[in-house]
Amino acid sequence: DFRSAAETLKACTWGGSGFLVRVPYGSYNDTVLSAVGAPVIGWSVDPLDWKYRDASTVRRNIVSSVFDGAIVLVHDIHPSSVEGALLAVDDLKAAGYEKEATRLLEHLVTFKDDIAPTVAYAIGKPKLANPMHPTFPFRPEEREILAGQNDELARYLLGCLEYAKRRYDNAYEQWKTCSGWEAARCLAVYFWKKGRFEEAFASLDRALSLNPSCEQLIYEKAYLLNHAGKDAKATETAIGSMVKDLAAARDDICTEWASAAIRAKDYDTALRILENHEYIPCEGGETAIARQHINCHDGLSDLYFGQGEFSRALDEARTAQVLPQNLGAGLWHECTIVPAEYREALCLIKLGRPDDAQKIFAYITGLTVDFFSNGQLPELPVYQALSLIKLGRPEEGIALARRAKEGFDAEGRRNDSGFFGTTPFFISYLDDPKTARAAFYRRLSDFAATVIDGTSDLF
Repeated sequence: DFRSAAETLKACTWGGSGFLVRVPYGSYNDTVLSAVGAPVIGWSVDPLDWKYRDASTVRRNIVSSVFDGAIVLVHDIHPSSVEGALLAVDDLKAAGYEKEATRLLEHLVTFKDDIAPTVAYAIGKPKLANPMHPTFPFRPEEREILAGQNDELARYLLGCLEYAKRRYDNAYEQWKTCSGWEAARCLAVYFWKKGRFEEAFASLDRALSLNPSCEQLIYEKAYLLNHAGKDAKATETAIGSMVKDLAAARDDICTEWASAAIRAKDYDTALRILENHEYIPCEGGETAIARQHINCHDGLSDLYFGQGEFSRALDEARTAQVLPQNLGAGLWHECTIVPAEYREALCLIKLGRPDDAQKIFAYITGLTVDFFSNGQLPELPVYQALSLIKLGRPEEGIALARRAKEGFDAEGRRNDSGFFGTTPFFISYLDDPKTARAAFYRRLSDFAATVIDGTSDLF
C-alpha cells in the first residue's frame, strides 16, 4: 500500500519525492519504517479529543502541552475537536504563537471548504468566507478580526456578534451599512426590539423584496402580522399572496395563514388550509396546529349557534374535539378542548338534552388545575366557574371566578422571570416582557370579570 501510494504521489508531483508519511494511529516498527521509504511524521501533543468530546477539555489539553515546533493531533470529524482547536488558537495567539495559530487555522482549509467566515478572515483568505455558513462569531478575538475588515460580510457578522452580546445599537450601526437581505432582516429584529414596529415591517418587507422565496422571511412576516394584531382580512390576504403552493409550504406558514383566516372569520379558507396540507409538527408544535383546527370549528359552532342552527353548531363543536390525521398532531392535555366541550353542552341545552349537558359541565368542573393545564388553557378556572353556574351553583361559580381574577391580576403585576422574554421556537422578534406579561393576564382577568358581572356571552 505504501509503495502504491508513493508511486501515485510521484506521478501527481511530476516525479517529486518530498513527502512525509503519517502512519495509521501513529503505530509503526522497524519493518514499517523500512517499507515506507520516506520520513515518518507523527505528533507531539495528543489532546485526546476523540476520547473527551468536549471543546473546553480539548482546548485545555492543547494549551497546557504545546511548545515551539509542536505538532498537535486533532480529529476534524468531531465538532467538539474543531471547536476546541479554535479556542486553543485564540490562546496561542495571545501567548505570542501568531504564526503557529495561523498555520493551525490554515490546516482546517485542507480538510473542508466550508470553514467559518471568521477563520477565512483570520488566515487572510476572505474569499473563502461563506455568507450562509451556520457558524456565527461570538469570541472577543473574532470581534477583533472582523473589526479589522472593510467588507459587507464582515460588517454583517460583526453586527450579529454585537447583537448577541446585547450591544443592540452597535449592531444597528453595522447592519445599516449593508445591502443584503440578511442584514435587512436583522434590522427588522432590531427595530422590533426597540418598539419601532412599523420600521420593523418596512425592513422585513425590504428583505422579502430581495429574497421573495425565502420561507423563513415569509414565516416571520406572517407571524408578526398576526402577533401585532394587524387587520385580520388584510393579514390573511398578505400571507396568501406569499404562499405559492399550499401543499409544499412550511407548516408554520400554513398555521399562521389559518390563524389569520380564523381571526377574519373566513372559516372556508381556514378549512381549506387545514385540510389540504400534510402537517409534520415537531414536538411542541402539535398544539399550535391543533389549536387552529379547534378554533376554526369552535368559531363555526359559535356562528351557527348565533343563527339558531343548534344541530349544526353541535356538529362543529364535536368536530373541534377530534383532530384529523393530516394535522399530525395530538392533544397534550385534556383541557385543550374544554372550550369546544363547553359549547357542545350549550348546544345540547338548546336541543332539549339538559341531562347530557349537565354531564359535560360536571366533567369540566372536575378537571385538575395544575402546571400542565395552565400551560394549555390558563382560563380553565373560568370555564369551571361558568360550568358551576350552569349546574345551578352560581355562588360557587362566581366565587371561583373572583379567585381566578385575583390570581390573574396578581400574576400580571409580578416581575417576569423570563418566560415572556422568550418566543415560540426561538423566533427572534422579542416583545418587552413586562408589557407582554401584563397584556396576557389582562385578557384572562377580563374574561373572568365577564363571569362575575354576568356579561359573558357564554352564559
